[in-house]
Amino acid sequence: MKHPSSKEIIELTKKLKEQDDIALKEADRIFSLLSQNSLNTKLNCYSSKANGFLISAVGEWFEAVTEKIKEGKRGNFIFTIAIPSIPIDSLDGPYDLARVALKDAKKTLEKHGHAEDLFTELLVDKKIYVALPEEFQKLFKKEFVDSQFEGFYVLQSPRANMYNYPIKTKSGTYTLSQLIAEKFSPIMTKRGRTIGKILFEIAAGAIEIFPRSRFLKEITGIVATECAIASYMKYKDIPCMTMAGCKDNDGEFFAFFTEKDKAQVIKEALKIPLEDIVKNALDEDIISKQMAKDLLNRKLISGFPAESFIETSVKYIDSVIQRQKKWKDTQNMVEEEPEWLEEIR
Repeated sequence: MKHPSSKEIIELTKKLKEQDDIALKEADRIFSLLSQNSLNTKLNCYSSKANGFLISAVGEWFEAVTEKIKEGKRGNFIFTIAIPSIPIDSLDGPYDLARVALKDAKKTLEKHGHAEDLFTELLVDKKIYVALPEEFQKLFKKEFVDSQFEGFYVLQSPRANMYNYPIKTKSGTYTLSQLIAEKFSPIMTKRGRTIGKILFEIAAGAIEIFPRSRFLKEITGIVATECAIASYMKYKDIPCMTMAGCKDNDGEFFAFFTEKDKAQVIKEALKIPLEDIVKNALDEDIISKQMAKDLLNRKLISGFPAESFIETSVKYIDSVIQRQKKWKDTQNMVEEEPEWLEEIR
C-alpha cells in the first residue's frame, strides 16, 4: 500500500473534523504510515530521515482524533491509532508533534474508550483456533511454552479497536467481536499479566502442573484455586480464549472466555468457596493445618505442594459440579413430571 502524503493527511483531517469520520480504506492508509520503523525515522524529528511536513500533518491528524474521542465519537478513525509503544526521546522538541499526538490519542482512548479498545493480544487454544475462519487464522502465530506440550495461538493487536475491525472471509465480512459474541461467553477477568497468562497456558495444555511444572513454589490461596479451575478446564477439555491487555479504571486485566455451552460449568466452578477447596485438601492430607490457615488468610506460602493440591482440587471440583448437575437434573424431572412425586409418596 502506498503511504499517503502530508497533503492527503491534511485533507483527511479536515474531513474528520467536518464529518466525524473517514472511510475504512482511508484509515488503513494513515495506519500504514505508523510502522515502528517510520516512528523511528521519518516521523521522528531527531532522525536524519525525518519528514517535517509529514510529522506536522500526522500530528494534526491525531490531535483531531483525540478531540473526537473526547467528544464520545466512534468510527474508522480509531483504527489509525497504532498499539506498539512509541519511542519518544523528548516531549519538548519543536517538531515532535506526530509521536506526541499519537501517544496522547492512545491515552485519551484508554480513558474515554472501551476496555477492549487497546487490547494487546488474543490467545486461543488449538480447539478454538481450528474452528476459526481461515482468514482469521492467518492473523495468529503459533507459540509454545514447552515443545513437549500443546501449542497455542496468539494474535498481536497492531492497532486500536482491532476487536471491531472488519475482516473479509469467504462467507462474508466479520469482526472478532462478532465471532466472540456468537460463540463465546466471558467466564472471568484477572489482574496481572504473569498470572493471567499462566492460567491460560494451564487451561490450554501448554504447561503441566503435574508431574512436571514450572509452577512457583510460592503461592496464595486465590491463585492456587484459580490454577485448579484452569486445570479443571484442561481436564474436561473445555476450550479457552484470553484477551490480554484490556484496560479499565483499575488498570490492565485479562478477560477469559469459553464456548457458550461450557461457560456455566466454569462459572459454577468459580463459585465453589476457597474454604471448601482448602478443607478438602486438608482432609486429603495434602496440606497442613497451618498451610490451610495461611491459604485462607491470603498469605504467600513458601514450599507449597502445588502439584498435589491442584490435582486433588480438580477431582474435588469435578465431584461438586457432578453433584450439582445431578441435583439440577432431578429438579428438572420433578418440575416436568409433578405426578412423579405423587407416585412415590
